[in-house]
This record gives sequence, C-alpha cells and structure tokens, in this order.
Amino acid sequence: MSDISSPPPLEDLEFRGGPTEDVTRFLAAIKRAAVIQGRHSDDEWMISYIESCLGGDAMAWFDELGPEVTTDWRSLRKALLHRFHKPDSYTAQSPIAAAPPATTSPQLYVCML
Repeated sequence: MSDISSPPPLEDLEFRGGPTEDVTRFLAAIKRAAVIQGRHSDDEWMISYIESCLGGDAMAWFDELGPEVTTDWRSLRKALLHRFHKPDSYTAQSPIAAAPPATTSPQLYVCML
C-alpha cells in the first residue's frame, strides 16, 4: 500500500489593497503556498490562487486588467507591486538610502571656464 499524502490545505489569504496591507508579504505568502503545494513552477495555478485571494479595491483593479497581465505570472506580480507597493517611510527618508553607490576609484570633475 503506497503512502500518498495530499498537500496541506491552503491558507486563507486575502488582499484588498488597503493602506495597511503589505503587497510584498502577500506575494511571498502566495509563493510559499505554491512551493508547499508543489506548484511553484505553475504560473497558471499561482495566478488563479491570487485571483481567489483578492477582494475590495484589489479585486476591482484586477478585473480591469487585460489578459496580457492576468495570464502571465511575472507581469501580474510586477503590476501588483507597481499598484500596491508602499515605500518604507524610513527607507524613503533615509539619507543612506538616497546616497549614490560608492565607487572604487575617485571621480575627476573638470570645470571649463
């Protein structure tokens, strides 16, 4: 007798696009669920799961998207991040975050008068 176990049940996820919701955490939970279900390479499954988890403003937004976004996992992920990602207020105001990357060699500026 073989021991075939079914994947664990999915979490009850909901993303409404509200001001206190974190879309990056939502997407991470979707990806984690896909891995647990053995569907991490199944874009169609992940898109269907996302759609089933949306409500409120996020669902209204999704319903307005074209098939070029709603049938492609990467496009949908980018669109969700573009529409619902809220920059971290600390990072956005931090002078370190705004500083240009360090260079390995000094830069020479020439001013011609």
